[in-house]
Amino acid sequence: MYTYIPAKEESSAKTPVLVLMHGVGSNEQDLAEFGASLDPRLDVYSLRGPLPMGPHSYGWFHVNFTEQGPVHNKEQAEVARQRHRMFLFYMESKITGFLSFMLKSLKEFFRMQAFLCNY
Repeated sequence: MYTYIPAKEESSAKTPVLVLMHGVGSNEQDLAEFGASLDPRLDVYSLRGPLPMGPHSYGWFHVNFTEQGPVHNKEQAEVARQRHRMFLFYMESKITGFLSFMLKSLKEFFRMQAFLCNY
């Protein structure tokens, strides 16, 4: 699930898109209005984590906060990473140009995130 907020102003170029993902225990509404407030020319997609964690509270993967630091569920993190990649590929199939460059950067970020999760 996601929240979509269309651009409030038209752009002379293709409409840039901002994709937001909330943190553990929040939801897609948390960042949507913030994203829309950054630039009125942005189309904003704020994604919801698939795992319920409480009322109006979701996550991409479970995290246990320990004295040694956070410990996350690696299998769930990998599933979340793959879902993000699918969403970005879906978005990329709909748009081109500068946004395509931005989406490739996000894909690289998720690739690095997966690499770091293995440590």
